[in-house]
Amino acid sequence: MAIFKKHFPLLLALIGFLVLLPYLNRPLTGQHDWNSVYFGQAARNHLRYGLLTTKLGVVTNAGFPSATLGYYTHHPILMPLMLAGSLAVFGINDWAIRLVAAVSAALLIYFLTRLSNLLYGRFTAMLVGILLIFSPMLRYYGTIPIHETAVLGWLGLTFWAYFSWLKTSKPRFFYLTCLGLTLSQLTSWAGYYLSVYLPLYALIFSHRFFRRSWPQFTILFVIAPIMFLLFKLHIYWLTGASGQASLWQAFLFRVNAPSATQIFGFNLTQFLLLQSRWMVIYFTRISVILGSLWLIRFIYQLIKRRPISLSVSAPLPLLIFGFTHNAIFRQQAFIHDYTLIYLLPFFALTSGIMLYQLLRLLLRRSIVAAVIFTLIVLIFFVTERRAYLQALYHSGDNNPAYNLSKTLNQLTPPSAQILLLNTELMRFYDVFFNFYSDRQITAADNLPENLSSLSTFDYVVIPQSHDYVTKPDRDFLYRHFAVTDTRWGQIFTTQKL
Repeated sequence: MAIFKKHFPLLLALIGFLVLLPYLNRPLTGQHDWNSVYFGQAARNHLRYGLLTTKLGVVTNAGFPSATLGYYTHHPILMPLMLAGSLAVFGINDWAIRLVAAVSAALLIYFLTRLSNLLYGRFTAMLVGILLIFSPMLRYYGTIPIHETAVLGWLGLTFWAYFSWLKTSKPRFFYLTCLGLTLSQLTSWAGYYLSVYLPLYALIFSHRFFRRSWPQFTILFVIAPIMFLLFKLHIYWLTGASGQASLWQAFLFRVNAPSATQIFGFNLTQFLLLQSRWMVIYFTRISVILGSLWLIRFIYQLIKRRPISLSVSAPLPLLIFGFTHNAIFRQQAFIHDYTLIYLLPFFALTSGIMLYQLLRLLLRRSIVAAVIFTLIVLIFFVTERRAYLQALYHSGDNNPAYNLSKTLNQLTPPSAQILLLNTELMRFYDVFFNFYSDRQITAADNLPENLSSLSTFDYVVIPQSHDYVTKPDRDFLYRHFAVTDTRWGQIFTTQKL
């Protein structure tokens, strides 16, 4: 029992990882797994070309090694390097790519549970851990390797170390805060917000400590500009001036600036309505209600000018931090529901706090009523989005690129040049073709007018799922080339071989 009391955050983190474990070996074809294969390809390129050749940059090349490298420069670089490390240890497979997100989720559970235990006690911490483990947001996106999930563990480290430093004044927690902040900013743009929010929170709610420790808070603040300067220098090293312009255009697009080309038009009302719906879906009605109750109580305490302790105010920076990314990058938030994952620490923490407060009220009347209430709330929380989660897990079952790409990988040599006769299929599923086929693929809707140019390709492919090939083109292929007829399409071997 003593071991459990001391190490229950670690136990909860292990349980959280085991909950995610059955879903790690799914193909990278589900909702928003576009990111999984895109950055999985970059991770594989780190192993294929070597870190000295990639210069730690996110290389986008697909297929047979090329002397010319293309770079993606719109995000910090640590996440693909983490994926590369997992692939180097466990081999190139789907579950090794998903593993990085799952470990990050487990680290978040561990550190947020420790933070809750520090500020609110063991029982509240256990509730927070359970709410994190079974959150629909974490149960699905905790297996999707994107910057927003890969950074969760580092964010958890930062929050725990920061509040431990405020509470104990021990220097080691300041150094851990710096470490967590640096790793967060190397992984995701969201880490940069904390360089502002952490000093600002202490200035408002712990001003005496802030005055004593202003040099340390200055360090926390300047970490962000230093990291951004290093990021910009790295981009220049990789791509020169073109990378700077590309980053600026991506910024304008993601903030939904009028000058940027927009695919989706939306106004503020539509944006807020969609974000609200997603919050209810991914955090459940129960968590949204409990989190809202905490916010109402906090505002009431401010209005009444009641003393605000560290434990009372601690969820506030988590709330502001959780909304910041979506408030800035509105275009990204409008089409990517997973950006709301930054609100997960707030909803888990405040739900645990308020649930414990309600239990204390019930315990004054009846222990049985308190136990029954707790079980009902947790059962509803765990099961509320069960059907939706199952739909997410199966969202990639009909990905038309997956099986055809795996077939091409098995039936063609690594140096193969392939012509795919459907541009629409390639346009929407190019990253899946690139990752799973690991071949050089060019798309066209028809055979070239100069048929002799087919000699530049080793194979011509008619996809079964998107077969729009004209009869003359099909007849030509069958007359002149050997064909391998598979369930996923016809693969013609050209005369080049």
